[in-house]
Formats: sequence, C-alpha cells, structure tokens
Amino acid sequence: SRRILRAFKQSRVTLVDFSQNMLEEVPNVLAAFQGRYEVRQADFWESEFSIGQFDAVVSSFALHHGRGDCVYQSLYQKINRWLKSPGVFVCCDVVDGDTPDLAARNMDGWKHYLNGRLSQEDIEHMISNYSREDTPISVRKHLSFLTEAGCEKADILWKRFKFAVYIG
Repeated sequence: SRRILRAFKQSRVTLVDFSQNMLEEVPNVLAAFQGRYEVRQADFWESEFSIGQFDAVVSSFALHHGRGDCVYQSLYQKINRWLKSPGVFVCCDVVDGDTPDLAARNMDGWKHYLNGRLSQEDIEHMISNYSREDTPISVRKHLSFLTEAGCEKADILWKRFKFAVYIG
C-alpha cells in the first residue's frame, strides 16, 4: 500500500484484512498518507464491493490460503466485477508447481535458498507451517481462472521457486 501511495500521488487505497492486529498497524505504517486510505476488517473471500469501484486490486501473500479451485474462481469473478475497465489485478503470492514433480522441484529450490539463511530448525518449522496452513494452486490455474473470470489478459511477471507475481 505504501508503494502504491508513493507511486500514484492521487491514489487512495482500501486495505482489507481479517486480522485486527494487522489493521492496527496501518496508521503507523501509512502515517505519511493520512486521508488517502481506509481499512476494512473483513475476510476478503467474503468481501463485497461495488461494480467498477477500483482501478486496481492488489493482493500480497494472502491468496495461498484459499481452499479449493471454486474459491479462487469465485474470488477472481468478484475482483473482475470490482475493477473499472480497464483495470488491473496484481498478486504476489505463494504458488504451487504445475505437476507434482515441479512442485517438488520448487520446494527443493526454496529449501536450498533458505539453507544458510535460517537454522535447520527454523526451516523445518517454516515448511511444517506451510504444509499445514497453505493451499496454493499453480500459476497455470491462476491465469486460467483469471481469464475465465473475464480478464482480457493474464500473465506471470516474475516467479522463483514457490513465489510469483502475476496479473490479470
């Protein structure tokens, strides 16, 4: 949100988070942008906004908690309705491999990256939490669901191991 507010001087942002703790930090983090943001405590999977309300919808490390393809499909349909035309959806998040083999290779790459940066105990704890809490889908599915939802274009901007930035 801070980067968006800095880059687009006339922008306003609406921050949605289920966690009150996260939202309580917003006035500290965005102190320089008073009057240019609002917060909404809500589950974004259930949130509703007006048709054509936003120029852009940006998600950062939130969607990998979705449970099942139909949840992603429904969210992308809603996001497409919320966007003005033309509008853009940008997501930075955890993604899965397109096949079990590619998922394993991506996991191995992530673990290799973490080695030397974190203790083995911390890595095992992180991977355990990831395996228990996160349910990412492949980039191919994200892009397919975005185009099915009505996005004229969908693409991946960046990917490394289990992390990607994609747009619709």
